[in-house]
Amino acid sequence: MDFTLTEEQTLLRESARRYFADATQKASHRGDRGKAWADIVQMGWLSVVIPTELGGFGGSIIDGCLLARELGRGHIGVPFAESAILGAKTFANDPRMLEQIAQGQVKPAYALQDDAEPLTFQRRDGGYILLGAKPFVRFASDTNMLIVKAFDEVKNVPAVFGLSKDSPALKLDSYPTLDGIGATSLAFESHVIGDDSCLAIGEAAHKLIDGLELAMCLAFSAEAVGLMEFLVDATVNILRCAPSLGSH
Repeated sequence: MDFTLTEEQTLLRESARRYFADATQKASHRGDRGKAWADIVQMGWLSVVIPTELGGFGGSIIDGCLLARELGRGHIGVPFAESAILGAKTFANDPRMLEQIAQGQVKPAYALQDDAEPLTFQRRDGGYILLGAKPFVRFASDTNMLIVKAFDEVKNVPAVFGLSKDSPALKLDSYPTLDGIGATSLAFESHVIGDDSCLAIGEAAHKLIDGLELAMCLAFSAEAVGLMEFLVDATVNILRCAPSLGSH
């Protein structure tokens, strides 16, 4: 298997590396991420895996992961992977949502992890009721849509739901994390959500979840590699500034 980057991929990686290196020097606080997000939108990186016929860059998951790695390397906490990679896959057949993702207007957070007690759904006239809670959802405080996985009451049939963060069915509790990004716990109230909140159910949900979990693994791993590179560079710089530390 050939892992050599194409010329376009190399240019994409280098432009992202230069941008994030510069942004890291200028911004060190949470409030500065808004500028980074606006720049990412302007440069078109949120459309990196959206097909060209739908107005995107037409890249592959590799292109998205190259950007995710450089974002981790720059240590700038914005929901790039959730929007550009997972969002594009979730709404692959919805041009309107893809356009809003590319413009940075739709910023989804994902709760797909398998906890001891998974979320469940019950069918109701005109919609569904979701039951259960999730203790950790990354970036949920900075996003405006939640994508969750749930099962029927006997836990045989999966479904994927998309809800506005302002939905009355949701109770959110945000809290800080050591990396400064923050997270949110969520619990569902007994409110009926509309049929249009169900993005996939049954076999279609199985396929969507499998694709999302694979893309999530790749994107988050790429971001983690970049973050490790950031930590190595930071450690080397500290040792250079304080040579005595390296002698012990």
